[in-house]
Amino acid sequence: PIAAKVSPTKRFGWAMPRLPVCFEALKSLVLPHNGQYRPAVVFITGASFSGQSQSRGVAEPKCEVDQCEFVRLNATKVVQASQVDYISVGMGLRRGAKSVSAGLSLSTDHRQARQQLNGQLELLRSWIEHVADDPFMEQWAPPSQSQGDAVSVAAPVEQVVEDLSVSAQGLDLVGLYAAGPLAFFMATSDGHLHWHRSLRSFFDFSVFALKDKAIKGSWSGQVWSTANVGSKIEDARAKLDILFRPPVVLSPGRYRAVLSSEAVSDLLGLACWGGFSARAHLTSQSPFSALRSGEKQLSSKVSLVEDLQGFGIPRVQELGFLRPNQMPLISKGRFSNWLCSPRTASEFSVKDNAASSGETPAALRLDGGTLDPSKALVALEDGIYLSNVWYLNYSDRQSARFTGMTRFASLLVKGGKPIAPIAPMRFDDSFYSVFGENLIDLGRDVDRFDELSTYGARAMGGVAAPCALVQDMQFPL
Repeated sequence: PIAAKVSPTKRFGWAMPRLPVCFEALKSLVLPHNGQYRPAVVFITGASFSGQSQSRGVAEPKCEVDQCEFVRLNATKVVQASQVDYISVGMGLRRGAKSVSAGLSLSTDHRQARQQLNGQLELLRSWIEHVADDPFMEQWAPPSQSQGDAVSVAAPVEQVVEDLSVSAQGLDLVGLYAAGPLAFFMATSDGHLHWHRSLRSFFDFSVFALKDKAIKGSWSGQVWSTANVGSKIEDARAKLDILFRPPVVLSPGRYRAVLSSEAVSDLLGLACWGGFSARAHLTSQSPFSALRSGEKQLSSKVSLVEDLQGFGIPRVQELGFLRPNQMPLISKGRFSNWLCSPRTASEFSVKDNAASSGETPAALRLDGGTLDPSKALVALEDGIYLSNVWYLNYSDRQSARFTGMTRFASLLVKGGKPIAPIAPMRFDDSFYSVFGENLIDLGRDVDRFDELSTYGARAMGGVAAPCALVQDMQFPL
């Protein structure tokens, strides 16, 4: 049996352990038990750590759990269907001004998991004897507790496959469906205890016409929606015919352009690479240094917020500090706030705002404008419609210049109507131009794009953005 010393206080209906103990959240954090999801934390006690004095250090386990059912499709046929139970553990140990940490993938077998954690802790104890003091080591927030549980029952995979086979009948569809609970657990041996769980589902797909011509789409949400997914597939079907027309080769130059909400969300994702990091600004590595100094500004139509609440992301960061539910980053074209972690604050003698160590927005929302998305091409008149952008990177970070490629459904528009796909082109422009002096308007509808990455495990977060109408976007190649 698994044992732990616990206090009599049960704030959330489960016992708070009296620490120090060697513990970690295991499979039962999110997996079903007798047909019901158990909102419980299983603690593992290791005799080698239980009852030891604080002089041996403060243990800091953090855990991310991903229970995912996924289906891969090719030519609208299921080619792979499986389930992944993934538990990632980050174990830290602090003593005075010293700290060490290590990560591992935890077994779902309780006995083996206990052995893994005890072994990891003993390894950290041996390491900490040999590391130097860290003069800027962050201090934890005062001990606190929180929980969040927003899990409903995911749709049966059989229903999802049936819905997709009906909606995509006759199409060459390639896609990935993934759904299931994501959980985050964090605690320390001096009293922190936080766990959060939510159901995340997405379907990322492309409908191919021929060769490199395709329509890309995605859906995300908590509960599978047959109607919404079917509508997105039908929208792709309606746009497919134009991709069979011969592509038009355009000369390099400046063009009016409509960027879809997905293309805008991808550009905003690039802006997160140092754009709002206090450390990047303080070391002159941020692409938005001129924006923060007031030397430059964006269009007054641009207001950007880190929106944890809108994406259901836990407020607690890795040191137990609570981040604001919403943090204005750019307000009416002017820089409002950076994201400053406690370590950056300590090193540079500035005030932190409880940002995580990466100082990267976990979820962004760009406010909408006045443009009716259904009439965006009419407003464009003549120019280029970009449904997606690819291979994004900075071409000149200090000037906030970015570069990328057009692919898939990038269309030439004449008289407000798409007439043909364009051959792949490279664009190279600046945030100060596309979202500044050359921004005509933003769409009034804001579309949400959840994070679709499955590298290692699924991730929380995303970007909510409208489409954009831009004049004189630069296409040099």
